[in-house]
Amino acid sequence: MKKAARMIVFVLCVAFTIAAIVNVFGDNTEVEQMAKAMACEGVAVKPVPVTAPPGTRPSDCPMAMTKMSRTPLGQSFEYSGKNGTKRIRCTRSLIFAGDYSCAAE
Repeated sequence: MKKAARMIVFVLCVAFTIAAIVNVFGDNTEVEQMAKAMACEGVAVKPVPVTAPPGTRPSDCPMAMTKMSRTPLGQSFEYSGKNGTKRIRCTRSLIFAGDYSCAAE
């Protein structure tokens, strides 16, 4: 019985370690896009200048990412622009798993 309990604890530790590594080093393109969309809410889009070549599209958002940090428990972003600085924190629905959701700090 003790041997089975030790094995279960070992497997859980390995699973948590792998989940933490994936949270820090995994692809976070989708999370960055969600954070940028939240940072750009309510920010005026810069119009296309009259002298711009035909077909030029307006910039999506004038906010630029100036800081990013990733931990096993979440990701933090800082965006700066003319309207000031916005800090966004994204976390998973469960501690190490689930979908990300972002909120302004």
